[in-house]
Amino acid sequence: MKRVHLAGRRPHLARHLPAHVLLLAAVGFTFLPFFVMVLTSLKSIPQFYRNFWGLTLPICWTNYVDAWLTVRPYLLNSVLVSGASVAGVLVLSCVGAYVFARFTFPGRAALFLV
Repeated sequence: MKRVHLAGRRPHLARHLPAHVLLLAAVGFTFLPFFVMVLTSLKSIPQFYRNFWGLTLPICWTNYVDAWLTVRPYLLNSVLVSGASVAGVLVLSCVGAYVFARFTFPGRAALFLV
């Protein structure tokens, strides 16, 4: 069975290999801070000072509990404010859409473009 390639050309892995290596290195450097952040979050303070780069046992899950207890009131406040904003924008957008759909008035086209 003969393979059919797009545009009749055969792909050359060697030609694209440097670009792929460069992109993989960029992805590695992009995710390195997230990896270090998660690794650091699983350590206690003495473990952090003793071994910065390695994962030390026992894993300290209490950091996530402490962080949740600190962030929870602010998160609830953010959910309430953003929920009220979404509801207000939705109501005003529906009223504006109704006006644009049903009525003709001077400056309608200019306002619609804005």
